[in-house]
Amino acid sequence: MKVLITGITGLVGSHLADYLLKSGNHEISGFKRFRSNEQNIIRNAGKIRIVEGDLEDPFSTRYIIEQIKPDLIFHLAAQSYPKESWNAPLATMRANIDGTINILETVRNLNPKIKVLIACSSNQYGFIKESDVLIKEEHPQLPLSPYGISKLAQELLGYEYHENFQISTYLPRFFNQVGPGQGERSVIQTFCRQIALIEKGEQENKLFVGNLSTKRDFLDVKDGVAAIWAIVERGKVATPYNVCSGAAPSIKE
Repeated sequence: MKVLITGITGLVGSHLADYLLKSGNHEISGFKRFRSNEQNIIRNAGKIRIVEGDLEDPFSTRYIIEQIKPDLIFHLAAQSYPKESWNAPLATMRANIDGTINILETVRNLNPKIKVLIACSSNQYGFIKESDVLIKEEHPQLPLSPYGISKLAQELLGYEYHENFQISTYLPRFFNQVGPGQGERSVIQTFCRQIALIEKGEQENKLFVGNLSTKRDFLDVKDGVAAIWAIVERGKVATPYNVCSGAAPSIKE
């Protein structure tokens, strides 16, 4: 199977490439933005094809999909930090919504049989009361950040293109994925980095933290990529699936 992964240099994209290389006879291509850091994909140099472009450019998007002719697209590329979306709301919308439209429009016009998985987010649910846990997919979606709104729009686009053009879209809602290669803006990686610096004697013997009472669902990224592969193999099209551990420890824990 020919697989195209957008956002392959990110946490989920790079681990998905690892998973697919180990699990089957797939021809894997990765779509990366110009000048994106390739640290997460160096380990698979020579095993995957890397193409550069910009998903916000419909011509670039069409050209690459035409060249690769994928059977399946994992659309993982995004501006993926809710906090940063407040500093750059329009850039977040363009990256997440325009990029998704360009992929779906290309598939619609080029080959509607291409399957497309669109990475959605738990951020779409907005504020969650403790009494609402465990969150089911039917829970109301009231996002409270530009990022959450953009992710909800991506999911609705996936649903719409399936209903109108019969494209097989898959809609996982990711909770917090954690693992090697994650950016330092995530809380667990921030703690890990500080501990490493303390062990090296480059930071005082003190861990600097934020709000420790917040509760989050954390899932090992290796389990996350296994889940999304299961969704495209056995899941229902245009149907949301929560991808999570089902537990929500506090940051203090």
